[in-house]
Amino acid sequence: MATCSADTEIRIWEKVKDKKDFALKSRFVGHKKWVWDCEFSLDSKYLISCSSDKSIRVWSLEQSKQLSNLTNPKGVNHIALVDDESD
Repeated sequence: MATCSADTEIRIWEKVKDKKDFALKSRFVGHKKWVWDCEFSLDSKYLISCSSDKSIRVWSLEQSKQLSNLTNPKGVNHIALVDDESD
């Protein structure tokens, strides 16, 4: 599970085995303002986030680091991913 918030951080949580609780697994820091949304890639290898700092960031979940930083001059407040695989 991933959460994002006004504190500019994204937190990755994992379920505690045999319990109903979640434990903090990692944190992604890099946005300068409120993080509005985040979305896991279809293969669960990446997390994409957007912020009121007008950036879209791609994070590697395997390496726990930022891979890229895109900007949009008007800001971004939501992300949607599309599976472009056609059968």
